[in-house]
Amino acid sequence: MRHLYGAAGLALLVGAAPAGAVEGGNIRGGEHEGFSRIVMEIDPATEWSLETIDGRATIFFPGKSITYTTGNTFDMLPRDRIADVRTGIVEAGTVISVDLGCDDCRVSTSFVGARYLALDVSDADRKSAFDLPDLDAEEEDAPVETAEVSGTPDVPPGLPLAPEQPVIPLVDLTPPNAEPIPLEDRPAVVADAPETDEERDERETQVVSSAEQTLIEQIERAARQGLITLEEADDGISDTSLEQARPQFADTTPPPRPVAPEASLPPTVPMALQKPGSRPNDILSTMLDSGQIQATTVFERESALHAQRLREEASPATCIPDFRLDIAYWSDGSPLFDQVPVMMNEILGEFDEPDPVVVTELAQLYIHFGFGAEAINVLESFDSQARDRALLIEMAKLVDGKRVSPYGPLGRKEPCPGRHGMWLALGGVAPTYHSESHFESVENAFGDLPSSLRLMLGPKLIENLLIAGQPDPARRIYDIIVRSGSEESQEVKIAKAMLDADDGHARDAVQALSSMYESNAGDPVEVLGNMVDIALEANYPVPDRTITDMRGAALEHRGTEREVAIRALLAQALAARNELIPAVTELTEANADLRNPPEIEEAAAHIFANADPEKVGPANFAKVALGLDDLLSRRPENDAARINVARHLLDMSLPNAAVDVLDPAMGRNDEARILMARAHLNQGNYGSARKTIEGDESQQAAEVRARSWAMEGQFDRATEILEDADLSAEAASLAWQAGDWVTVTETETDEQRSTMAKYMAASDGLVEQPPLTEDPSELSPPQAFLEPLPQLDSPSIDATRRLLATGNQLDDFVAEILERE
Repeated sequence: MRHLYGAAGLALLVGAAPAGAVEGGNIRGGEHEGFSRIVMEIDPATEWSLETIDGRATIFFPGKSITYTTGNTFDMLPRDRIADVRTGIVEAGTVISVDLGCDDCRVSTSFVGARYLALDVSDADRKSAFDLPDLDAEEEDAPVETAEVSGTPDVPPGLPLAPEQPVIPLVDLTPPNAEPIPLEDRPAVVADAPETDEERDERETQVVSSAEQTLIEQIERAARQGLITLEEADDGISDTSLEQARPQFADTTPPPRPVAPEASLPPTVPMALQKPGSRPNDILSTMLDSGQIQATTVFERESALHAQRLREEASPATCIPDFRLDIAYWSDGSPLFDQVPVMMNEILGEFDEPDPVVVTELAQLYIHFGFGAEAINVLESFDSQARDRALLIEMAKLVDGKRVSPYGPLGRKEPCPGRHGMWLALGGVAPTYHSESHFESVENAFGDLPSSLRLMLGPKLIENLLIAGQPDPARRIYDIIVRSGSEESQEVKIAKAMLDADDGHARDAVQALSSMYESNAGDPVEVLGNMVDIALEANYPVPDRTITDMRGAALEHRGTEREVAIRALLAQALAARNELIPAVTELTEANADLRNPPEIEEAAAHIFANADPEKVGPANFAKVALGLDDLLSRRPENDAARINVARHLLDMSLPNAAVDVLDPAMGRNDEARILMARAHLNQGNYGSARKTIEGDESQQAAEVRARSWAMEGQFDRATEILEDADLSAEAASLAWQAGDWVTVTETETDEQRSTMAKYMAASDGLVEQPPLTEDPSELSPPQAFLEPLPQLDSPSIDATRRLLATGNQLDDFVAEILERE
């Protein structure tokens, strides 16, 4: 079943932005020595995540809709390391997808100027900015490297570049406004003058005092920006213990925290109230000892959040037993609103602490009656160690028709029988089932659900089974749904239409969905989307009226995630009607209106992968092909579309356009390399063609390689390559260009070419001349062409008669040969 709602995946690392920034705007890009960078402004407390997989880095801002633009990202940034940057807003938040142009590069993030999130893509052998320097290898007087900020397009003016290695700042002890001393007036340095203890102490004191003063100033600036928090010191006065306040709870409370001795508590010195004359090192020591400074690194913060999420969402190590998922026992049989007040009165225990058992039972009750959002609200509102908390949240998502997390308890890839296997199949992340006996337990578990849940969850299970190519089990699930005797919901009717279409009755399915749509019952947009899906799958033409309805639905749901799915499907419907230019125009406008959602790119890839110039016209095809890169990124998923377009462009004698289309797929697709080599051949770049397929030993590559040599006149070399690749027929086709007339006479099936080859072979003395016939007027045209000409050095009536008899038979034959050649 087609769902017109999107969902976002979960990332692996989570961070928080620093305070004092705005969000959104243009994503800037710039190139530095050894790495490429893009930067974006983010809001103070915005969470973010980074995930790198399969040549792509994805930054995700959960729960926020942030408008980013990429119009000027590549103005000063080449596409070597960062191939493409796309942004999108989904239901779960904002996604920034970065396609990487290198396989072994390193991706890292950092904050710049407490306002900007920077993503750096560096070479694999380059040291990270967080690698500690080898202090033993450094020279004592090594100069400190600095970075010039002006001229870097990705960092706003005034913001420093992140150093490649930590640089230790040097303390300048020169008095301010001091006049420089001329070199000739400077006192000579006496190398053998020893430094006294007093001089050394004074020098070290000045250095330490200056460094600590600098550190204090940095801490003050960080506090003002909200990056760190200065906590008040513990004054040593403990609150009254619970045992003293309420003696009746003495047996249930732990002993009070012991109070540290007064001597161990140094005096608190607030930052803003420094005593006159106090030394910076004394102030710093006091702050550290009294616990006023607490520092947490970004790595520690992100690791803690990441670990917490993994604990909440990690897939179970083993399959969950059936008794823990027996939903039939999650209710006592009475109505929902008779049970909820009782549980709500019991949910808070002593000291207003939530009872984890009651929290679990209340969430299970909501799931039993099909209230997924309410179950999630209970589990998230009461911060308790509820049993199966993460599992219940994922089950509640499915009840509400939402996607589950691929890393959660219902994202397990290994098979499980029974009820756990059924919920895995509903989630659609794992295989629906692995064997017939395995599915029987899944089928039985589905039959044990309450009838209301069977009606609610059954269509999703049918959809997943059909996607997996298992129509028979899908039909059995449908039979279980209708066996309950309840009135079929719209979703169940849509599932039946999909089953009918899979059985070869697509026309009946389309008519049934059309009747549902005309009745305007339930969700007409859902019905319309599935009706068009089935029609496109069966190659039925989509009528004008349906196109108009889809345009109206897109306007009705403007600004929602449904608009994305409707407009993507509308473009595919237009393309199926061979209206390629309107389809591509719809996708281009949707990208501009909806900030480049991934669904639009997927629709474009499908349209370009099936486009045919014979159906839409060569001119229309070429027009949209030249704008392909505006809709398709350089991702591997788009290679099939690029290959189809390039193949047709080569057939249309447009090799230059084919080269541009194929360029992103060159490093990962053999078919793309073959087409690129053929494009070079059509351009006359024979050496480039051979270089493109260097190392490829396939027959296709051998044919292209041989053709390149033949075009340079080296037919013998070309023939040898083809014969080594077991392409004898192709080698024979080169015999004509090479002048191998004997081979042509043995292999050529065309009578005219074979006749000409026999004539040339006889003329070159490769074969014997045929004898003269007694009556040349009886010869066929090919035989007359091969008939030896009479010698006219001694003219005679007989020679003249033979020439006339032979020539009368050759007029049409020779004219056709000349026309073909």
